Amino acid sequence: MFSYATSLVLLALSIMSVASSQLILKWRLGDLTGEGDGRLPLSRFIWAAVSDVWVWAGGALIIVSAAMWYAALTRLPLSFMMPAAALIAPITVIFAYFLLREPVSLGQASAILVITAGVAWLSYQQ
Repeated sequence: MFSYATSLVLLALSIMSVASSQLILKWRLGDLTGEGDGRLPLSRFIWAAVSDVWVWAGGALIIVSAAMWYAALTRLPLSFMMPAAALIAPITVIFAYFLLREPVSLGQASAILVITAGVAWLSYQQ
């Protein structure tokens, strides 16, 4: 169906799509809570979220990511894909730091390095 190289690209795009969707949803849902103390009645929050095009885009990215994941699954072993999927968390944290200005503690930075090293090591073993 797909070549091995195409499957690797699909896996990478799937991982980036999930990370992007989380960043988009965090950004938009955070903005929808309103100014001040950030409290908004649940019914207004749900309506605002359902009517926001960016929230829909974030949701669509999750669906696209799943399609790419399953396409990559046709050629790549799960023993490779699952550790690669562990990169979603570090990628999301790094981009949240730069794009959303979220703080990253020394412990979180250390965990990112450990996860990344573990994925690299497991990938090398393939």
